[in-house]
Amino acid sequence: MRNACSVWAILISVIEFKVDDIDKADVVSRQLEGAAGKGFMTTNWKEQNQALFHALNMERLVTYITVGLIVFVAALNILISLNYDGHGKKLRTSRC
Repeated sequence: MRNACSVWAILISVIEFKVDDIDKADVVSRQLEGAAGKGFMTTNWKEQNQALFHALNMERLVTYITVGLIVFVAALNILISLNYDGHGKKLRTSRC
């Protein structure tokens, strides 16, 4: 039996499992790792795609900053244009 187990360990390098609830993939992978025993490791879809998720979060942050700066500049241009008349002179805000 021991020889059979070592032969299978040499021949099989990857076993893929599909779970019904993808949110429980990390729990299932830890259970499988415990059941497989010493020398075996498991990964789930979250761990395998961690770099992709990080890049998507970074892209979202950069997009928010860019749109925020565009809105800020547009609002500033509106305020400046409301404060000047058509000839480049600053309007008087007080009538003293």
